[in-house]
Amino acid sequence: MKKTIVTLALITFAGASPAPAVDFHGYFRSGIGATAGGGDQSCFQANGADTKLRLGNECETYMELALGYEAWKKEKSIENFYIDTRVAYKSGHQNDWSEDAGDGSGSNSDAISGDRAVTSHPYRDSVVSVREVNAQYRGLFGSERTTIWAGKRFYQRHDIHMADFYYWDLSGAGGGIEYIQAGPGELSLAWVRNTDGSWANGLGDDFWEDEGVRPNVINNVFSARYAGLELNTNGSLELGLEYGAADLTDGQERLGFKDEDGFMFTAEHTQGEFLGGFNKFIVQYATNSMAMTGNNDTHSHSASNLDYMWRILDHGSIKLGSKVELMYAAWYESKESDDGGAKDWFAIGIRPIYKWTETMNTALEVGYDNVNVKDGFWGEGSDGTRELTKVTLAQQWQAGESIWARPVIRLFVTHAFWNDNNTPQTPGILEIDDSDGTTVGIQAEAWW
Repeated sequence: MKKTIVTLALITFAGASPAPAVDFHGYFRSGIGATAGGGDQSCFQANGADTKLRLGNECETYMELALGYEAWKKEKSIENFYIDTRVAYKSGHQNDWSEDAGDGSGSNSDAISGDRAVTSHPYRDSVVSVREVNAQYRGLFGSERTTIWAGKRFYQRHDIHMADFYYWDLSGAGGGIEYIQAGPGELSLAWVRNTDGSWANGLGDDFWEDEGVRPNVINNVFSARYAGLELNTNGSLELGLEYGAADLTDGQERLGFKDEDGFMFTAEHTQGEFLGGFNKFIVQYATNSMAMTGNNDTHSHSASNLDYMWRILDHGSIKLGSKVELMYAAWYESKESDDGGAKDWFAIGIRPIYKWTETMNTALEVGYDNVNVKDGFWGEGSDGTRELTKVTLAQQWQAGESIWARPVIRLFVTHAFWNDNNTPQTPGILEIDDSDGTTVGIQAEAWW
């Protein structure tokens, strides 16, 4: 009888005090693949390219789970506090049980995605990472968008989806204020930090025991962005300036650690209502420590031996009638080192889909990468051109007819071929002197 009364009381309490609403969102991709000739799925990427075209060319399980919660809201006001968290998981999906070895051997993304057949334990090829944990005070100055934030965060990231290429991504631990209405646009200011390991100081790592000096180098990036400038009908411009510099301790300065700084300028024009989709055109220029920027990395690096980097990108999606949609992307990047070496990277890709029904379509992705290394950019004997072409055909079932609809399940076949300077591709699966490869597989991808 007492047990029944307690149960009824708990039910009544739960009904009177509903659980707070929690926002649940995330992303994942996972599947299985194989390589012609035997072995696990091989993935194809030009040597020296920061990314690759991704359809039928992803060799890992990757997942992000995010929970957000409005912790407080001011009565009769738009002001509120919001808590945001995100955890990421990655593995080579080699076994049902997959764990992080805890010693770094399973946590290297190259081991998971590329060299896993050589270096990674088949039951210890995973890594879990806290990607976001921050608080946001929203609704300042009478604007729902104006926000003060602090913590670890994905900060206003810009990417090319079909290549998973985050060309403007200042994520990490930091703080700032964003979306301040200032004239015709909105101003955002941020301070974000990243840390380089002992490879960055130019002297090694034997300082702690002898000198009491840490070998790692702290870098700060200060960001100012101005967005929402309407230039034309359905067209807007965003401008950004980031300054990054090493923040050396007195001991590091005394020992002569490398101390680099640099700037990065970005201009991005977004055209909405463009042939039933959108187009983005981006120009970026960076110097010294900021010139090392790559995929998922708009940070400062004190080990930079670069003089400058410039990059032009264009990407988007369009509709070609009621049955065909198309993603497209192209970019050119040039980096020059302090001693005159250079690396130029050109890439182009398209992904059309043909819609058979609302939920079934066929996708074709064709991409080409060309990486040209000159004047000893990577050292003696590194000069030459790396070329790679990738073609993927996929049959897809997805939750709606849009090219952006998810979840999606796809059966795919991928074929890639490359020149001699690109070997090896996924060593241990393909032969070292192979110049082409074919894979088949099935993959699921979702965001919500």
